[in-house]
Amino acid sequence: MGESRKTVEFMSSLEERSYKKVAYWNLFCRKMILPVLLTIMYAYGAFSLVHALKIGNTYGMSQFVVSISFALLGLIMPTIVLIMNEKRMRKEMKSHNIPEDTRKFIRMAGDEISLLRMKINEMLEYKWNDVEGVYPFPERVIFSMKDKQIFMADSDRISEEDRAYLLKRAEETHVLKKAVRIHTVILAGGVITAAAAVLGWLL
Repeated sequence: MGESRKTVEFMSSLEERSYKKVAYWNLFCRKMILPVLLTIMYAYGAFSLVHALKIGNTYGMSQFVVSISFALLGLIMPTIVLIMNEKRMRKEMKSHNIPEDTRKFIRMAGDEISLLRMKINEMLEYKWNDVEGVYPFPERVIFSMKDKQIFMADSDRISEEDRAYLLKRAEETHVLKKAVRIHTVILAGGVITAAAAVLGWLL
């Protein structure tokens, strides 16, 4: 059997802790639209608040109050979004059996990808060109499909040889993506927000 016809089979499932981590990664790291928008709002709020506090009521109390209000809006709105998402996540985790609901059996043979959702006994069939992105982390490789289905090849469930083969196939099909961690996104957003606050004080 040639390398292009190699078959890789593995189970994909998540515990509650890893489910939350992967869910937040999917929301904030797979596509950067949401974190970029939130960072812009936080940066705007920090810049406006610091700048308004620096100049005080130089241009009149009404102007000062308006400036502070808009600044706080820029800080409060993204915080509400994050709090609402956290509440939704907790509710979802309480109402579902995460290990059972996320259990899938994956078979990847040549260009064929079969995904069995074990709880509902549903078989999904894909080709490699149905893969939207493959994200390699040390602990797992995350596969994101074009129909929004996600599954993981955990490092303790596949061999190093199989992992290397999957990453090679991903590279050959041009779907191998940079794996960005959530704390990296948070750190970048924090640095940008802090820089905006400093800029607000300097101007």
